[in-house]
Amino acid sequence: MMNHDKHHETAEQILQIEVALTPFTQRSRSVGVSHYQHGLTRGLDLGEHVLVHDPATRTHFTGVVADIDFTLEDTLYRVELGTRITSGEAAQWLSPTRERPSGGLTTSDVAQLLTAMRRSQQGLLAAYREYRPEAGTEATPDRSVAQI
Repeated sequence: MMNHDKHHETAEQILQIEVALTPFTQRSRSVGVSHYQHGLTRGLDLGEHVLVHDPATRTHFTGVVADIDFTLEDTLYRVELGTRITSGEAAQWLSPTRERPSGGLTTSDVAQLLTAMRRSQQGLLAAYREYRPEAGTEATPDRSVAQI
């Protein structure tokens, strides 16, 4: 018989970023965020998971900080958009504690897993393109697979 007991866990504090997402931004799955212009309450870390909220369309997306750039006046972040989530799921992400089925996964866990898988797939595709022989050329790559 399966155990359906639930327990509370303390979740890491997820930061919500309010930003208007253009159709181009949604297609490219990446958005630039200014620490100063967006009024962030703390600095973000590379690889940190965030919640992106578009107040105009009232949509929520998971996101991950993919790049950070520092200037004298500001800190700029590039956030890769992940999965679109419901407002209820967004509230779960923002909750300092959440219910987790014993041994189960939360929506946040699944979104983080999907983000990691998407990044792995992108890296593998880039490596494949680099080592794939061109039509009419010899099939020997410039570098060995061990150098990837």
